[in-house]
Amino acid sequence: MKPGSLLRRLWALSLPRFWRQKAVRADSLNASPEVPRLSRPGETSRTPGIEQATMPERQSQSVAESSTAYQAGRDVVLIQGVSASEARQIAHDLFRANLMEFKAEAAEVARQRCEEVTTAFLEKLQTENPEGLNQAREPDFQDALFSVQKEHAKAGDKELSDLLVDLLVDRTKERSRTILQLVLNEALRTAPKLTSAQTATLAVVFFFRNVRRMNGIPHIAELGAHFQRSMEQAAAGFSNSASTFNHLAFTGCTTDSLAASSLPDVLSRTYPGLFTIGFEQAALEQAQLSDAGKAMLIIPCMDDPTRFQVNALNDEDFDAKCAAVGLSQEEKVRATALFKSYSMPHDKVQSKMVEAAPFMSDIFAAWSAADAKHHALGRYQLTSVGMAIGHASIKRYIGEFAPLDIWIN
Repeated sequence: MKPGSLLRRLWALSLPRFWRQKAVRADSLNASPEVPRLSRPGETSRTPGIEQATMPERQSQSVAESSTAYQAGRDVVLIQGVSASEARQIAHDLFRANLMEFKAEAAEVARQRCEEVTTAFLEKLQTENPEGLNQAREPDFQDALFSVQKEHAKAGDKELSDLLVDLLVDRTKERSRTILQLVLNEALRTAPKLTSAQTATLAVVFFFRNVRRMNGIPHIAELGAHFQRSMEQAAAGFSNSASTFNHLAFTGCTTDSLAASSLPDVLSRTYPGLFTIGFEQAALEQAQLSDAGKAMLIIPCMDDPTRFQVNALNDEDFDAKCAAVGLSQEEKVRATALFKSYSMPHDKVQSKMVEAAPFMSDIFAAWSAADAKHHALGRYQLTSVGMAIGHASIKRYIGEFAPLDIWIN
């Protein structure tokens, strides 16, 4: 064997299987893998995906759909984009090239499952991010795609498949090597190691720790209805067992904050305008708000109509209303005291929420209770990977949801 041929084979052995097969095949033909190049005038390029046109002195161009034209001197190279059918073919070629050695019926089952998850991915991608089709040619994305195909081929689990598809579609939105791309790559490798109960647990913790409605919640009853729509299904399947807690930590999804946070306290800080007992007329007069400030900010208390409260759902809503009415800094400080100093007692927060959304009784119990076989959900702190999986899990329950880059950027 010639030294050059031997070196090429050693190099090929260092590649992933998919690329190794292509490299060895090229070596066996005594040729290097074909690379794109510009053709000489009058020569037709044979590089896949590239059309070569030789331009006469009076140049003209025609560009196919999904193509980009580049003109330089006498030659034009048309680099075509990736269509949905091409992306599907790339996905199937990728799976076949890397397919493990299955026997008879198992091979057919694996092929069918590959078709299922590829179809689900492409349909969702064309709806949410059609431009992501062009990533089908990127090695890093092909690795992520094959990971999804392989895991569904092995497990055949619909819930896991939907979760992986959501993560993979989000991955197509990251074209450069951002922190979010790295997190999503790791989430795609980690999610198959979790049970349905464990992904539901990540969804519950992510939702109550990190998600808040910015508007459209005028009363605790509406907040309860919002929680019911968003989290009732996840709440029916989550687990706070010690084994779940330990496994989520082992897979890098959570860390232990040691001390459990209080869910009523979390809710009170997230929605201070809902969980307030209000203040009396004397406190309002002492704040010395302008007439315009009173008109914008003060309403009868929802918990006790004989008292008053600040008309703001959360801190952002409060700041926006103060700016709209033009409160001075000193007046805003006094209004803030009214907004923050009359919080509802924690036991009343809990009873109000359970009344508005009965399933919340299980969440409150799991958030703080702990014994030899259980850990408090309030101890869970999600890592970036845990947040990505929890976020994708929430999308499975409620459909449209805020983009992940709000939390990871």
